Amino acid sequence: MSALSDFDIEKEVGINIYIYPFSKENLRSASYNLTASKLAWKLEGKETIYYPQSNQLIIPKLFNCSYRNQRIYLGV
Repeated sequence: MSALSDFDIEKEVGINIYIYPFSKENLRSASYNLTASKLAWKLEGKETIYYPQSNQLIIPKLFNCSYRNQRIYLGV
């Protein structure tokens, strides 16, 4: 397995990689940038990772989450 180029990522979106909503501005060479927001949450247990007392996102070890309006699904 190797990293995909920006061209390859764009080609695979909608086929084997699903990013919704997809924003071409977030596509970089061999990466796609996600921006976490106060809406980020753990998939397991569906708990928020945003702590309003400190105005921080605290990301635990072994973490899967949903970012902002974007969700990523990878094809098998």
